[in-house]
Amino acid sequence: MNRTFTVHFSEPKADDRAEIEQFIRTVFFQAYGAKISHFMPRLMSLRDLEGKLFAACGLRDATHERLFLETYTDQPIEQLLSARVGRPVPRKDIIEIGNFSVAEMGMARLLNGAIFDQLHATSKHWAVFTGVQLLRNALIKSDITPEFLCDVDKQRLPLEEQADWGSYYEQKPQVMAIERSESITEKKMQPALIAALARQCAQQPDVLALVGEKHTFSYGELGRAIEQISALLHTFPAHTLGLALDNSALWAVLDLAGLASHKVIIPLPFFFSAEQIAHSILDAGITSILTDQPAGYEQILSASGIETEAVCTHIIGGREITELRLANIPTKVLPEGTVKVTYTSGTTGHPKGVCLSANALYQVAESLRIATHAQPGDQHVSVLPFATLLENLAGIYVPLLAGATCHLQPLATVGLSGSSGLDVQKMLGALIKRDATSTILTPQLLHALIAALEAGHPKPAHLRFVAIGGATVSERLLLRAEALKLPVFEGYGLSECASVVALNTESAHRIGSVGRPLPHNRLKFAADGEILVAGSTLLGYIGDEPVKAGDYWPTGDIGFLDDEGYLHLSGRKKNIFITSFGRNVSPEWVERELTLYPAIAQAAVFGEGRPWNTAVIVPRGTTPEGMAAVNLAIAEANRLLPDYAQVKCWLPANAPFLPQNGQLTANGRLKRDA
Repeated sequence: MNRTFTVHFSEPKADDRAEIEQFIRTVFFQAYGAKISHFMPRLMSLRDLEGKLFAACGLRDATHERLFLETYTDQPIEQLLSARVGRPVPRKDIIEIGNFSVAEMGMARLLNGAIFDQLHATSKHWAVFTGVQLLRNALIKSDITPEFLCDVDKQRLPLEEQADWGSYYEQKPQVMAIERSESITEKKMQPALIAALARQCAQQPDVLALVGEKHTFSYGELGRAIEQISALLHTFPAHTLGLALDNSALWAVLDLAGLASHKVIIPLPFFFSAEQIAHSILDAGITSILTDQPAGYEQILSASGIETEAVCTHIIGGREITELRLANIPTKVLPEGTVKVTYTSGTTGHPKGVCLSANALYQVAESLRIATHAQPGDQHVSVLPFATLLENLAGIYVPLLAGATCHLQPLATVGLSGSSGLDVQKMLGALIKRDATSTILTPQLLHALIAALEAGHPKPAHLRFVAIGGATVSERLLLRAEALKLPVFEGYGLSECASVVALNTESAHRIGSVGRPLPHNRLKFAADGEILVAGSTLLGYIGDEPVKAGDYWPTGDIGFLDDEGYLHLSGRKKNIFITSFGRNVSPEWVERELTLYPAIAQAAVFGEGRPWNTAVIVPRGTTPEGMAAVNLAIAEANRLLPDYAQVKCWLPANAPFLPQNGQLTANGRLKRDA
């Protein structure tokens, strides 16, 4: 039976640090009778999806401190290594590996692979370590031949420490080094997601993987396309690539090839304003943009004062794609291990770049594959743009890991136009025509789908999983979906946690909750009820300090776990207001109830320090009849709300709430201070 393992990093004060140190002590004691008391500053561990620990080792950067193994050398490690390989090796290119521990020898190969991934992620060229013949053999079985540097002399240790090592020194350990050559990295150390996809491509080469409007790829063709395009991307001078295409099979291939070629891929949302696009380019240091809309992007770049150094045309997958190479873009240092940057809007109006690792993306995708029972034969139809992390991950990675088929049509084909336009007939038609078994919708799209089905339109016959994300959903809307026998499952996530944190599923479903946390996550709650998440969290924001591995991320959301482990959301911490009567109100709750009525397209509720609550309403109709319908809808909603949450007065908005006018974030949340 195949097992899936994920890589975790733990700093000295991480919650799981004591567990990993005890694991290392146990392994060394069982093998040599050794009593380990010293540990590397950073520990790396391999766990299965249930969190069980199978392997661990320690990491120390030679740039910052003396290495433990320099106890055994007569000269600094960079001098010894340089003399051995016959060329200069800067100390900054060296990382020390120690505390190497595996529960079973078969895990050594996986741990070696994770070490090479870390070398690549940290731009280190050499790993140095002390090891016995057993470790050397494990490396050779992985096609890695270590360089011998020197023998180890136990007498160099302080006398009081020598006895603690048991029989370890009887195994004649040596100081060794391994180099991160590009050929080894490319051959051996592909990100786990790419490696898992390669297995699918080999196992079912003739099964359809991607179905686009103009191009389809079987799994065999997809594997070859990723290899070919990855080779092309290796020729690009840019390390950081912007991806600005409509939904298509090619979008998915380029994204996967970027991951395989160790480029940093930054999807540029079509709903971003020109100012936000320019900010993202400069913020992330994007030096090449791949696009199917070159004229529009050249205009944006010109208006923003960003120079185009070259315009290159590539035929990729039989389709012409333009590469815009940008000039004079300042280089940005991203957190180590960044493979994708997804932009989420902050309170300032400038989008914030969330830096994610390959491991985080894979952990979430694999957890979702298991939770949703994704399987071969499934037909996933994408309705949301791939520039949103949720659809990128759950609409491409998850189906492909399961051996299913992804249907990737341009957004206009599935009924979306602009940032808020929807042709529900086209959306329904796409789901029915493609025999969709799964799709992902926002609450607004779900509302439109339910309204269409209640009006008598045919229901897609094969749907088994409709995931809802982007914002919380009214319980009444979910009950309407249940009455129609729509398999709707609400979840919860955020970009900083690599998308999905919790999800209702077919086997674990509770309306009113956002489901149980996915198995790779750990949750706890602050004193005020804020949800704190550890697991697949961000590496950091662009321009900020890196986030420490293993730390709990403050989500900004208030919630709780019930007795059966389902997560419930109460609202955004910063959005809850207190009325002049001292009652706490979550505006999202009131807004969900208001927008259930057809007369109200959007609503924003305020009431901090006031004796009544006020709503800014986007009516569906601006005629006198439309305004009267809003009044009736508010009166009906107030009947169902407690008095302190009722809306006593309302104002019509000047325009719909959109990302373009700064009223919504990129993922559709209200910007209340805009």
